[in-house]
Amino acid sequence: MVATPGRRPVLVDEIVAYFLRNPQCIDSLEGMTHWRLQGERIRREVEDVGEALEWLVERGFLQKVRSQLTEPLYRSNFQSLTTENRDGKKSH
Repeated sequence: MVATPGRRPVLVDEIVAYFLRNPQCIDSLEGMTHWRLQGERIRREVEDVGEALEWLVERGFLQKVRSQLTEPLYRSNFQSLTTENRDGKKSH
């Protein structure tokens, strides 16, 4: 396994980000692959999904339901948008 000269490997940013957040980390190639990078991808996906959910809430496609017992939940608001269109109101 040798890095290709002049080409930056795809996972460099993820590996660097992980070691910056966990400076005491020490692990093998297998360990990094199975546990560390998977966690990095999940963390990044959570951020991306959260951003998309907020975008949909802001435009009225979803409703954000707040609860004292859980983190916010999301549900469809498409029925409301369809009703607005039938009533002649401006849709999102």
